[in-house]
Amino acid sequence: MKKALAMGVVAIALLCGLAVQSYAEEAANAEVKAKRAAAAEKLLAKENLAAWCIVPFDSKHRTPTERAAMLKELGLTKEVYDWRDNNIPEFDDELDQLTKQNIELTGFWLVCGLDPANESYSKTIVEFLQRRNVRGCQLWVLVGGFEGIADENERVEKIATGIAWLADEMRKIDGSVLLYNHGGWFGEPENMIRIIEAANRRNVGITYNFHHAHHRIGDFKPMLQKMLPYLVNISLNGMVVNGEQNGKMILPIGTGDCERDMIRAICDSGYDGMISILCHMDADAEEVLRGNMEGLEKIRQEIINE
Repeated sequence: MKKALAMGVVAIALLCGLAVQSYAEEAANAEVKAKRAAAAEKLLAKENLAAWCIVPFDSKHRTPTERAAMLKELGLTKEVYDWRDNNIPEFDDELDQLTKQNIELTGFWLVCGLDPANESYSKTIVEFLQRRNVRGCQLWVLVGGFEGIADENERVEKIATGIAWLADEMRKIDGSVLLYNHGGWFGEPENMIRIIEAANRRNVGITYNFHHAHHRIGDFKPMLQKMLPYLVNISLNGMVVNGEQNGKMILPIGTGDCERDMIRAICDSGYDGMISILCHMDADAEEVLRGNMEGLEKIRQEIINE
């Protein structure tokens, strides 16, 4: 009798312990979901989105005036400017038209070599931003010209020297330099972090673009944690494993297999920087941007209501 009673007490204690554990797990899961929802509500809101890669791919070839009006109509307040040689005479007009529509010129694309201080494109852009006093502008930089340097430490040092010069120039207008993962050795986050640390400038960071990183989907979460101290912008895209090799590099947000989980991971990570949406399709830029915004909003609502 006593033995049966003791066994019953033990069983009740075990059941109570399991119930407490289950309650604690449910509470922890609820807290995670609540934090994720709050992050999604703020991070993926229209006010935090920047339009990226519009200019060279817009099938309607909009003028600066038409482009600014389009962004205003879409409710976007930030543009990162991707340009080509024929756009150089329009730099001032682009800024003027954006300003008229209360849209911020948030970032500026730059491809440079190892010595940007003596390269025409770098000097043209830096001088323009300084002349117009575009405060807080981000320079999105892809560096080339290092391919013949076999020693990686030497690569890092030479690239970092040029990045440091750009950072010092951008600091004059409270701006920053963001390394852009455009594929290849330079575009791997581990190498970008090495370059940032070697440049040793507080205004150097990373702009991480989904569409150049299909091959890193598998380790996105741990890689995100490594990048987090340096991460200033994340550009979203529909994502599938090996999309770059399978002709699916550029996909609308919400049409891939993997971006929902990747966006959830961003919301869980504590990241609080900018989000940009891609317009890298030879089509009407307004339709491309609107489609991406709608796809992102659907994912946002899914996360909020989980």
